[in-house]
Amino acid sequence: MRAMRRRASTGTGPATVRSAAEALWPASGAISLARRPRGAPGGSAAGGGGYTTYAVVPSLRRPRYLVPRAPEVAVALRPAQGGFRGLPMLTLSYLQRWTLLHRLSARHLHVMAAPEPGGIEDLLGAVVGDVAHVVVRLGQPRPNRTLVVWAFAADGTPLAIAKVGRGEVAQAVMETEYAVLAQEPVQHVPGLVAPRALAYVRWHGSDVLVISALVSATGGPSHEPPVPQMRALAASRGVIAQPLRDTAFVDRLGREIDALVSQADRTWLADGLAALLRDHGDTVVRTGAWHGDWVSWNQLVAGERVLLWDWEHHASSALAGFDHVHFLAQEQRSRGTDIRNEDLWLGDAHAVLADAWDLDGDQRSAVLRGYLLEVNLRFVRDRQLDDAPPARAGWARELVERLTGPPQR
Repeated sequence: MRAMRRRASTGTGPATVRSAAEALWPASGAISLARRPRGAPGGSAAGGGGYTTYAVVPSLRRPRYLVPRAPEVAVALRPAQGGFRGLPMLTLSYLQRWTLLHRLSARHLHVMAAPEPGGIEDLLGAVVGDVAHVVVRLGQPRPNRTLVVWAFAADGTPLAIAKVGRGEVAQAVMETEYAVLAQEPVQHVPGLVAPRALAYVRWHGSDVLVISALVSATGGPSHEPPVPQMRALAASRGVIAQPLRDTAFVDRLGREIDALVSQADRTWLADGLAALLRDHGDTVVRTGAWHGDWVSWNQLVAGERVLLWDWEHHASSALAGFDHVHFLAQEQRSRGTDIRNEDLWLGDAHAVLADAWDLDGDQRSAVLRGYLLEVNLRFVRDRQLDDAPPARAGWARELVERLTGPPQR
C-alpha cells in the first residue's frame, strides 16, 4: 500500500507542473521535465531564446514554486511568517541568493522560447516594461488553483505580481480583488499599504490580474495583529451603529447562503443565521470594512506601516473586529484545530473585542458568531464546484452549533 501511495503522489506532481507551464507558456516550442539540467536547456533569460530552466521547489512530489536560475529573484521566496515557521522559506531564499537552489533541486522544468512572443513574460511586459525573469508560486493542489507570478527586471527589481486563474471561482475572486484595489478608500487607509491594480485581462483562456509588487527592505513578518491599522481599515468607509438584523452584513450573508449549490450547506448555515438573529437581532453592533483574510502571512510590517496583500475577500459590510478575530483564529489554527484550541481562541477573541474594540458581551457574541458564519460560508462557496470538497477542520459547523445550540424547527 505504501508503494501505491508513493506512485500516486509522484504522478500528480508532474501533472501539476506541466499544467502550470502550459497555462503560462501556451506557445512554447517545447516543455520538458528532467532530473538534472541537460546540456541544451542552459537556462537562458526569459524571452531570450533557447530554454529557460526552472527549479521545481521543494520537490516534484510536492511542487510549490518554479524558480529560474537568477539569484536576484530570491525576494519572491521571502518568508511570509516569522520565527520557526518561516525557516523553510528563509532557507530557500538564501539558497537562491547563493546560486545553490538549482544545484540541489532534483527536477527542473525546461521551457523553450516560442518563435513568436506569447508567454507570461510578454503579457506582463506589455503592462510594466521589460520582464527578464519570473518566479511562479503553484499554490495548493486544488481545482480552481490560482498561479501567482512574480515579474522581475534584469537587475532583480520586482515589477509586478500576476495572479493567473481559470474557472468560475478563480475568476470571481480575482475580479473582486481588482475592483477593490482600484478603489480610493483602500489606497488611503492610514498606516496601511495595499497593492495597486495595474491590469485585468483575459489571456489564452485564463484570467490574469496584475498588481504592483509590495516589497520593503526594512519590513519583516509579524505574528502580532496590527490593531491600529485594522481599526483604520474598519473606519475607512464609515462606521454605522445599528441593530444587527438591519445591517448590510446580515442582508449580504443571507443572500450568499441562499445562493449556495448544496442544500445541506444552505440549511445549516441558514439555521445558524436564524439563531444569531434570534439571540442578537436587536443587539446594536458597529459595521465597517474588513480585509477579509488579514493573517500573518499576508502582511509585512515596516515600522508604522503594514504592507497587506490578498484582498479578494474584502467587504465593506462586516462587523467591527472581524479582521482581529480572524487573525487570532488563523494563528491558533496553526497550533491545532481541536475543541481545546477553539476554546483558547474564544477566550482570546472575547478579550480583544472588549479591550481593543470596546464591545460589550452581547456585541462580542454577535461578532464571533457572525464571523464563524462568514468564514464557513466562504469555505463552502469556494469549494462548491469541487468534485469532492473536504470538510472544514476546526472553526466549523460544530463550533457554530456549540455556540448557538440545536436548530429550532
